[in-house]
Amino acid sequence: MKPVIFSSELSPGERRVYKAVTILFIAVFFAFMWPIYPIFNHVRPLILGMPASLFYLVFLLAIAFCSILALYRWEDRHGKLEDPPEPAAPETHSIRRHRDVPPAAGASAAGSPAAAAPRAGHSDPGRR
Repeated sequence: MKPVIFSSELSPGERRVYKAVTILFIAVFFAFMWPIYPIFNHVRPLILGMPASLFYLVFLLAIAFCSILALYRWEDRHGKLEDPPEPAAPETHSIRRHRDVPPAAGASAAGSPAAAAPRAGHSDPGRR
């Protein structure tokens, strides 16, 4: 799949959606790093029973997850997830192999070696 955000086939509305998600992920990436993370790097206060730094990380991960989920649902609603039809393969001429040749007139499948041996798990009423 080619990168969608750089495609010239996007409408302005689609381009806005992909840009917003990209900017959000870049912001989340930088929010995990210095100098933003040390602002929240404290044990106290406890938020929902978690230290502030852990809550901050969980909150950023939840934002990233929700944005990907929203993008997936948006793409699904707008039909962006369907695979494009594959181009028809060109016809090739192949050499006929032994298995491609039809049996001779009057020959039956009973004469073949595969028909002579019973298959595993199947009973043969003629054999005891």
